[in-house]
Amino acid sequence: MKRKKDGKGLLTIAVLTCIGILSVVNLELVKDPFTKCITKKESFSDFVEQVEKNYTSDKFIMKSYFINLNGLFARATGRRTLNEVVRCKNGILTQTCDKMNVGKLSESIIQLSEYLETNEDIPFLYIQFPYKEDLNGELFPEGIDSYANQNADDLLVSLESKKVRTLDLRPELSQTTEMLEQYFYRTDHHWNSDGAFVAFQRITAEMKKMFPNNNIDLNYTQDEKWSKHELANWFLGSRGKRVGCAFTGVDPLTWRTPCFETNMSCSIPKHSDLFCGDFANANIRTQYIEKRDYFDENAYCVYIGGDYPLVQHRNVNAPSNLRVLILKDSYMLPVQSFFSTIFQEVDVIDPRYFKECTVAEYINWTKPDVVLLGLNPDAFWGKAYEDFGVTKLTEEKTEGKYHVIQQNDVKVELGDNKKDNYNYTIVPLEANRTYRVSFNHIDVLDGNLDGVQVVLYDREKKDVISCRLFDFQYYENLGKYMWTFKTPETEDKLELLFYAGKWGSTAGTGVAYRNVVLEKYM
Repeated sequence: MKRKKDGKGLLTIAVLTCIGILSVVNLELVKDPFTKCITKKESFSDFVEQVEKNYTSDKFIMKSYFINLNGLFARATGRRTLNEVVRCKNGILTQTCDKMNVGKLSESIIQLSEYLETNEDIPFLYIQFPYKEDLNGELFPEGIDSYANQNADDLLVSLESKKVRTLDLRPELSQTTEMLEQYFYRTDHHWNSDGAFVAFQRITAEMKKMFPNNNIDLNYTQDEKWSKHELANWFLGSRGKRVGCAFTGVDPLTWRTPCFETNMSCSIPKHSDLFCGDFANANIRTQYIEKRDYFDENAYCVYIGGDYPLVQHRNVNAPSNLRVLILKDSYMLPVQSFFSTIFQEVDVIDPRYFKECTVAEYINWTKPDVVLLGLNPDAFWGKAYEDFGVTKLTEEKTEGKYHVIQQNDVKVELGDNKKDNYNYTIVPLEANRTYRVSFNHIDVLDGNLDGVQVVLYDREKKDVISCRLFDFQYYENLGKYMWTFKTPETEDKLELLFYAGKWGSTAGTGVAYRNVVLEKYM
């Protein structure tokens, strides 16, 4: 009597058949490493390593189909882990976190806090973001351990022993598995807009305690003041991308915009981007709303567009005139957008990517009113958070001061070529120096502009070293434009470029920078 094939057996045959087809299609990924192996140009272990690398790279044709197929098979056969991703008891995806020694991280944060208090008289707040791991310890299947919360506990104990001000968001966002389902994307390691909004409410309330006499209006943090938007089945998060759509499904994409009137700007120096207008124009990146792409896009970046070295939010109509500096990981993207409705200036540095100076130098040059550092336990492993440049700054700091080396108007006129998208005026600079440039007004001579851009440029390499974008609405009201920067140690020719608007889009524009003062630290 013939035995019937069960469903798992048929699925196994189907999966193996599909894998065979995908292997044939991707035969080129094996061919070159195999040739080197049999000719003894590379070892067998090198062969395995290279094939694995090729099959996890963008060279893999129909890679997403393979991931989805693999995830479907794993789900059908009852697997709880796949590609380092854990499918938890309630179906959400996460990853385990190893136990770590938080000593270096703790020392770095304590050093920064003490420097701010002693040398700059600037309040500091460390914010403990949650990990996708409940405090009650009920999330993971039996036999799977994770230490994210233990690591966070160790860090908080160390910081509080040195009287560093801290705010732990975990009890309100990750105490239970139900909270994780409510406040996190199922397929991503990040919180959703509801979780980020709770964080916004709690942090703003804490800042109200720190600055009771500043006009920090908590009405801006009320749910009814914001509209919530959702696109169903729109987002596959970082964990989902590793295991495919079938392993636990996909997420809706959610985001919030204020119901109240806003007019602000968001500048991203790395890409020479200046976004002006209401909250949505300044903060929401519409490419994630207009097109669904599970594997090649990260729709969590609907706020701001992703992690950048520096983002600067400006809001002349904000109720609070506090100048806030945020040091962050990717959890902060939606929160910083919400902050931009309350505070006039919000500068956001991601230490993993910020290279134009140290964090301590940036603080020393810009003098913010408060510094916030927010991290989730997965970010503890990042070396960039273990040195904020405090020691370097305090050792190098001398009794020097800034000396004026140039003071005049700088005109960038339209010229003969009215289609020139790179219309600028040059001021030469020395290498390995700290400069401060300021001006108090911009006259628009031709065209219609939202702002201007000033660029530190390496002429030999044809490279933008760093830059700042200034929106007119904010800085004209402030009556002062200013940027402090450091030139690299190089033999190349360095220049400060004053653009007639924004780099790459100066066609038909002309401006005059009034009372430009260029100073050099001596």
